[in-house]
Amino acid sequence: MHKFWLVAKQEYRNRTFKRSFILGTMVVPVMIAVMVGMTILIVWFSLDKRPIGYVDHSGALAAASMPEGNDYVVEFIAYPDEDSADLALHTGDIQAYYLLPQDYLESLYVDLYFLEDSPDSTALDDFDDFIRSNILPSAPTAFQTRVMEGTSLTVRSLDEGREFQNDGGGIFSVMLPLIIAMFFLFAIMGASGYFLQVVTDEKENRTMEIMVTSISPAQLIGGKSLALVAVGLTQLVIWIASIALAWVVASNFFTDLENVKLPWDVLGIFAIFFIPSYAIVAGLMICIGSVVTELQEGQQISGVFNLLFTFPIFFAALAFAAPNHPLLIFLSFWPTTSLMTIIMRWGFTTIPGWQIALSWLVCSLAALAVIWMAVRLFRLGMLRYGQRITFRAALGALRTEQDKI
Repeated sequence: MHKFWLVAKQEYRNRTFKRSFILGTMVVPVMIAVMVGMTILIVWFSLDKRPIGYVDHSGALAAASMPEGNDYVVEFIAYPDEDSADLALHTGDIQAYYLLPQDYLESLYVDLYFLEDSPDSTALDDFDDFIRSNILPSAPTAFQTRVMEGTSLTVRSLDEGREFQNDGGGIFSVMLPLIIAMFFLFAIMGASGYFLQVVTDEKENRTMEIMVTSISPAQLIGGKSLALVAVGLTQLVIWIASIALAWVVASNFFTDLENVKLPWDVLGIFAIFFIPSYAIVAGLMICIGSVVTELQEGQQISGVFNLLFTFPIFFAALAFAAPNHPLLIFLSFWPTTSLMTIIMRWGFTTIPGWQIALSWLVCSLAALAVIWMAVRLFRLGMLRYGQRITFRAALGALRTEQDKI
């Protein structure tokens, strides 16, 4: 076991300090930083900070005042009539003004006047809050707070298995599973090249023959597989940390993000399925690298095997319309498609606990089986260096007595 951990440690160091790994890992944080930074700059420089005026013929805002400690993006100024407000608008003192008619309290109808561009939606929302806070000055604080919060809309699925609120978290909990599915697709497509190089590089430079004289194939492949899974987790942690940091920074500029609740249940499901699914990817790529003679040939074959993991993407529409369809339930138990299928279904329905537990168990057992297959095929590839391994020969290698780690 000591040699097993030495191999894992050395392989992890070699991969994480490679320039290609560092550049590939930093692409996502840099892209996120650029997108968030550009969005903040565009919004900041395009936001009109001039006041918004209002003319109140109803008397509803006769005693209105800007509340202390408010976080309004602009100031609201009262004008006695339309002429004075219109003059301020044309001279540029204000960017727009509201006209509240005499029957406003009955009709709840207002007019908004501006010259070219409408005020920012945040400023318009602030004026709605400004009216609410001043139209009920004598009401209890709890009642004012409830009115300021507005309505609460609950959307339930037909099977009543899942419900969403209009607080921003509902839509996010539906979109996040699809984002995670695409994220996993990106991760395995990028990692397949690393996994192939584990075997093909050392086969081509003949260093593998020296290594197997002092370590068993099971220890060698097992250690490399563990290291590569750790490499994938390292990359994943860096990406998640960069997204979390970008979220915190963006929340300081876009207050609506503060109301969005992260669906931690989705992230938890992804976490427990990621390791066995990633191990399956590692094992399959090592199997391919063991039977091919060149890296280029292995890359062509790995492209076909990647479809085994991305297959559920083609049924995203079905997951939206019928998340409990028998085909999707079957794909939830198939090892290579379980992660993406479970994640996609999670956003639209409630998945029974036994399905999640059984799916994870099947995925984990499949990961162990694939790693065992990788050890067998690797040993066969070393015995037949430079020769193409047939399907019959590969099956024969899998029937031999199991190596001991």
